[in-house]
Amino acid sequence: MRTPRLAIVVTVSALVLTVGSVASADPGGGGGGPTAGPAAAEKLDSGLKILASAAAQGKPVTSSTSATTGVPGVRMLSMARVQDGQVLVSVHVNGSASAAAVELTGVGMQVNNTSNDGRDPTVAGWLPADALVEAAGLESVRSIQPARGMADAADAPGGTDTGSVLSQGDAAIHGPQARALGTTGAGVKVGVISDSINRGNGTNNGIATSVGTGDLPAGTTTLLDDPTGADEGRAMAEIIYDEAPGVTDIVFSSGTASDAAGKATSINNLVAAGAKVIADDIFFPDEPMFQDGVVAQAVDAARAAGVVYLASAGNRARQSWEGTYTGTTDNDFDPGAGVDTVQTIGTFTNRSPFLSLQWAEPWGAATTDLAIDVYIDGAKVGTVDDNDLVTKIPLEIFQIGISGTHTLGIGIRRVGGTGTPLMKYIVGGTPVFTVAEHPTNSNAINPDAASANGSLAVAASNFATPSTPETFSSRGPAITRRFDKFGNALASPETRTKPQLGGPDGVSTTLPAGSGLNPFFGTSASTPAVAAVAVLLRAANPALSVDAVRGILTDTRYALDCTATAGQPDGDCGSGFIQADRMIPATHDTSGPTISSSVAPAPGPKGWFGGDVTVTWSATDPDSPVYASTGCGATRLTASGTATCSATSVGGTTTKSVSVKIDRSAPTKLKAKGLKKLYKHGTKPDKKKIKCKAKDKQSGIAKCKIKGLKASPGTHKATVIATNGAGLVTKKTFKYTIL
Repeated sequence: MRTPRLAIVVTVSALVLTVGSVASADPGGGGGGPTAGPAAAEKLDSGLKILASAAAQGKPVTSSTSATTGVPGVRMLSMARVQDGQVLVSVHVNGSASAAAVELTGVGMQVNNTSNDGRDPTVAGWLPADALVEAAGLESVRSIQPARGMADAADAPGGTDTGSVLSQGDAAIHGPQARALGTTGAGVKVGVISDSINRGNGTNNGIATSVGTGDLPAGTTTLLDDPTGADEGRAMAEIIYDEAPGVTDIVFSSGTASDAAGKATSINNLVAAGAKVIADDIFFPDEPMFQDGVVAQAVDAARAAGVVYLASAGNRARQSWEGTYTGTTDNDFDPGAGVDTVQTIGTFTNRSPFLSLQWAEPWGAATTDLAIDVYIDGAKVGTVDDNDLVTKIPLEIFQIGISGTHTLGIGIRRVGGTGTPLMKYIVGGTPVFTVAEHPTNSNAINPDAASANGSLAVAASNFATPSTPETFSSRGPAITRRFDKFGNALASPETRTKPQLGGPDGVSTTLPAGSGLNPFFGTSASTPAVAAVAVLLRAANPALSVDAVRGILTDTRYALDCTATAGQPDGDCGSGFIQADRMIPATHDTSGPTISSSVAPAPGPKGWFGGDVTVTWSATDPDSPVYASTGCGATRLTASGTATCSATSVGGTTTKSVSVKIDRSAPTKLKAKGLKKLYKHGTKPDKKKIKCKAKDKQSGIAKCKIKGLKASPGTHKATVIATNGAGLVTKKTFKYTIL
């Protein structure tokens, strides 16, 4: 079975072995050494403490610097981005990020990005490892974290109209048939966010090589590159150009050259550069899972600016667990009557799994401090515990390097605060697996761009089996936000359907064999394939709004279903594996939706209603998706008025109204005019002269009749029955006697 490769570009943190001081560290061997001041070190991420300890001992600091656990073959990894003794970090600060950047520059930081986002302003850049503790000691610094951007490539054994190498995904999505309808992507500028695009590899020298072979347009440009990337962005751009060979402008900006705020800046810069479609395969596992962070906010801004944003859903299947904190000190993972404070995650061979734990408290205002106890083969080997009451970030994250075969388990302890929050973790860096003990198989959608309202999250299927999603493709069916972007609790949780659609992976590129990008697997490959179809749609009709394009891309009529429930979006690949040729005709629709309505209950005899009325709507368009509507849900009217539904498809907007008249009052002043109280012997009521009378000021009298008129001697009762225009009925009885 093919298994995903996680291209870890920057850190996924490490384990604290000495809580409250700099952890013991060993760049490849032994351990131990002096510690730094606990007050400053407390602000350092647990992985950075490993690097700070190594620097304090005068040992070389590299990306492979790690800490021992006491278990042969198992080490705690910092996995920070390190170059020439400097570490790429994100510094969370108090007050102004710009002011803090000046102070950080004073201790040797090379600042490359600042962000004043809400409660969590940050400064990102390169900081000397031997200055980590000094920087943490600044009053303006709340905490220091490694920058943790990752690319969603996947690793497995594996010509459109242009280039020397053809992506097989082009045929799978019916690209040639779509282009035969007259669209090639011409006139649409495309943005790509990944690790790098122009680093090159041996004789494969970046953009120039791909342009030279005809696999990229000459107008491929770079706003920001990452000199240590794997050129995953180039592989993505080639896929786009295979499917949309009329594109002349592809612009790239790295998502891993800085922190999450830096990626947000890259998004903003691509929008400013005129990109109308963006493909993004970078995720930050430390971006908020319960509210929109800086990346998600930038994605929403891009959509508002008219950009169709495609983001990789992730390559972590259902490797996620959720649960509410229970217990007094140690969390109880057992959902039943038993108690289990150590959860077995799984058994791994020669892998470096990472685990990102978050809990539902506001970002930048956490009031609970949780710690993770890490167990190897049943024995505790250390604790991950950033002081969350100091950092104010509800996050603990670590990575462990395993040589040989070992079993990983965790415990979660509350070490500060009194909260019992909802918790969630996602595990990555492994082949597909199911959490071994007490699994919840929760969604594992990337928490940043893919989880934003403004993005379409893309699942992956092998091009040869399009109806079957890759086992590693992150599943939904939805993600939930509990706070707004400022950290304010929502009145009710917001649920977002994710992933929304699927595309092909396992395809060829011009990058070197063995690079993990030829063949190219993972949602990193499927995302640009879908982005290219968005380009074809925008080129086919440049007047299409971003919502119109999103509506076409996610319409189940234009996709191959990937579940047993035909035509229904699902948690594996959303609306399905896209088929471009089915979509192109929709871009030329010229007629708006057809709207029909129904009301309940039925009206009275004159069209009035006697109580509350519910109006339901149906808006359909056989030629294109209905992608926007207003007032088209079930509408309940409690008084006379009008319900209106307005629906929009590619062909235009249709509006229909239903007016409702409600009369809650039944008829009054009922009379049997001409009916006497007493009739002499030999006389009787003359039915022709007795008239039924009643009044109703609103809906009027629809029917009035008299029952019970008799001609025999005795005392009788006649009943007047009046029905108004709303169907409401009043009855009144009149006595009369015949002698």
